[in-house]
This record gives sequence, C-alpha cells and structure tokens, in this order.
Amino acid sequence: MQGILNRRNVILGVLLAVVVGLLVIVLDGDDPGAQTTALGYMPLVTATPTAIPVADASLPGGSSSVSALVTVQGLVERRLVLWPLTGDQTPQEIERYVGFWPLMPDPTGRRVLYRTDSALMILDVLARRAHIVGTLPEEGEVMAVQWSPDSSAVTYVVETGERAIAYYARTDGVDGAKPLIEAPSGLLLDVAWLDDGRPVVEYLGVGPVGGLEANHLVINPADGEEKLLSSDTRVIQPHSPTYSPNGIYYLYQSSSWEQAKFGQVCTTGPLEIKAASWYPEYDQPRQVAFELKNVYFDGANWLQDGRVLMRGITNDVCSPGASGLYIANLGELPRQIVQAHMSYTWKDNDELWGVPYALSPDESLVAWVDNDTETHVSSIYLTALELSGDTTHNLLFQTEPPRDSKPFVYEDGYMILEFVWLP
Repeated sequence: MQGILNRRNVILGVLLAVVVGLLVIVLDGDDPGAQTTALGYMPLVTATPTAIPVADASLPGGSSSVSALVTVQGLVERRLVLWPLTGDQTPQEIERYVGFWPLMPDPTGRRVLYRTDSALMILDVLARRAHIVGTLPEEGEVMAVQWSPDSSAVTYVVETGERAIAYYARTDGVDGAKPLIEAPSGLLLDVAWLDDGRPVVEYLGVGPVGGLEANHLVINPADGEEKLLSSDTRVIQPHSPTYSPNGIYYLYQSSSWEQAKFGQVCTTGPLEIKAASWYPEYDQPRQVAFELKNVYFDGANWLQDGRVLMRGITNDVCSPGASGLYIANLGELPRQIVQAHMSYTWKDNDELWGVPYALSPDESLVAWVDNDTETHVSSIYLTALELSGDTTHNLLFQTEPPRDSKPFVYEDGYMILEFVWLP
C-alpha cells in the first residue's frame, strides 16, 4: 500500500504535463503483452524446522483451532512460512522468493494473496495449497490489490515501463486474469468494488475544462462493458486499514517514506487526517492527527473501537527508546506500548524498516516481531491493547538460530520481515 500512497502524492503540475493528450484506453482480452494465463494448483508445501511454538493450548485473541501466522522470512530467500497457532503441527515452508508486499488475507481469513517474481498467488491455508491467479510481466510492479467482498475475485494494478494496467481475476485461477483498462505510468490508477461484487477502477483524466479529474468506471469483466459512475459512489476496498470504521475519515503519512531514512538527522513525520475520499483531492482541508517530535509514524491501523495503532520510527540519537508501536484515540497524544529496535538492513538494495506487526482476530492483542541480529533469533510477542495501559509482552513463537554459521544466513533466510494473523 505504501507504493500507492506515494504515487497518489505526485505533484499535480507534473501530472498535468504528463496527461495532456493521453487517454485511458480499454483493452481487449487478446492483448499479447498481457501475460495472464492461470497455471492451476501447485502443491508447493514442504516441512521446515525454523520455528519453535511456545504457546500453550489456550488460543489467544479470538483465534480458532485453524488459526495461523503466515510470515515472509529472509531478505534474500524471502521464504513464505505457515505457522499453525496451536503448535501441534510443524511449521511449513510454502514458497521462496516471494515479495514483501502484498501479503493480504481475504475477507474470510482463510486464504492469503502474495506475489512471486513472476505471478500473483493465493494460498489456501486449510488445504495447504497455493495456485496462480495471474502471471506478472517482467519487471512488473504491483501497485494496488483488492479482494472482492465475497472473496471470489481480486482486482489489481501492475505498472511496467510506461504503462499501468488494471486486471480482474477469479480467485480459483480459472480463465486467468483479464485486463480492464490501461493508463500512462505515473498517473493514479486504483481498483475497488461495488456492494454487489462488480469491479470498479479509478483513473485520472483530463476534465471538460482542463485540469485533472477522477473517473470511476464499473466494468463487466465478461464482455468489457463499462459504465461511468459519479465520484460520490460508495465503493469498497476491503483492505483499507487507514480508513475509520465508520468510513468518514482517512489517515495518511504527511511526509514521504524516503524522509524516514534519516541517518543522523532527526525526523518528525506526523499522520494527517482528512475526510475520506477515494480520490485524494489536493485542495481538500487536512490536519495533523498524530505527531511526536523526532518520531516518524507509519503503518496506521484503525481499530473498530476507534483507536489507531501505528508504528513509530526514530533515530536513537534524537529520541532514545522511542521506536516501536503506539496507540491513541483522535485528539490524544500517542502512547508507546511496544519499545523495539528498528530492523533495518541494506543488502542487495533491499531495505527493511520498522516493526512487523499484526492484529489478533478480535483486535484485543497485537503480535509484533523482535529480530535479534546478534543471537540470530526472531521472536513474536503478544501485547494486550487494553485501555488500562498494561504493556506486558508474552512470547508466542520463536525461531531457532540457523545451524549454518556463515555470515548473513539469518538475515538472508530466517529473519521475519512481514506476517499476517489468520483467524
């Protein structure tokens, strides 16, 4: 999602210069450049001994007997590993060389969408099987993904070269992915759904009196028929943690992610708030929602009770011990509930920042990762999101140190980079 937010903040003047004379064009299913063939089910699961379950039989946070964590481990190997929460099954490696994003559960919490270097994949957690829903062109970057409300399909945007293309695909992999529309690279192109399960795309185009305006199209994937929607049409984006539960407000980072890479510079990065709108209007009033001096906030997650859980990144030279997780209601000063050193590594142009975290199914707990590069152990802790301010941390899972003592084995193959908690 970070890539989408950065794209949305491109300077309006630059967009105007790029868009003049360019029109969004509807693609047909015969485009030879669209590599969308589904390849069927691929049983890729193998056992892995990398995790030691330490939780007892009582399942925390509204979990069930089929609950699991799905992690991405290792900056180089990027292993997708399934950890059953009950501890009575061996953790299993599903795939290698997956992307850090997306890692997105479906609305039922039983399947996870992820990407490899060449395809978008869906893992069925109960069946322990993964299959392709659409292949990706070489050097293609996934910019947006949204599950349908009933989990039967996904829409996504892939940018490559000078163009971005929105696709529709059934999640059973049948028929492959179908291109919906194409737009010039660098312009806003986003996907969503209507309540009745029809896919919607949004793109920027030249308005009737000049300038840019957002266009909303509902498209029938079967025949390509499209209909222009009004800009106030209610759309659904199931994976939108920065929207308030009532859909009225939207939180976003006021400064770019690049500004968090401060070295020896003290950086303050607040979260700002504005009225929720699918298209980020540049002239819309906005105000600071959460701010602490020398803390860069990102990774906001709006809880159903109205509080906001967020990640704080700091330079220890400026604010020792201030990195970790924070929580607050609107109008309150963020309260730190987890103190953790930032995980950051530069290797082969990969950069990892922040504390990976995930909410429990009932949002009573937050699970978060401590990557210890000295002992070569990754630990997942549980912290209660209680109003009382209790910040007790309980160990949930822990990886074994790699048996191979060569340099960077832990960082390359075992360190936990991202994870989700499935109910």
